[in-house]
Amino acid sequence: MSGLHTHSLWKILLNRWGLPNFKAVLCLTYLASFMYLKVTYQSLGQTMIRQSKTSGW
Repeated sequence: MSGLHTHSLWKILLNRWGLPNFKAVLCLTYLASFMYLKVTYQSLGQTMIRQSKTSGW
């Protein structure tokens, strides 16, 4: 549901800005995905550290 909403939002932005700003939208998408991956990896790392402490590595 939210994915569809953001997709329509991108479409509205593209229609309003036109294609010259397509690179800016692409950049924003890249930044958002990068931040998401960073947070995911951080939480994953914390989980691994917790597991290693309990298993006594």
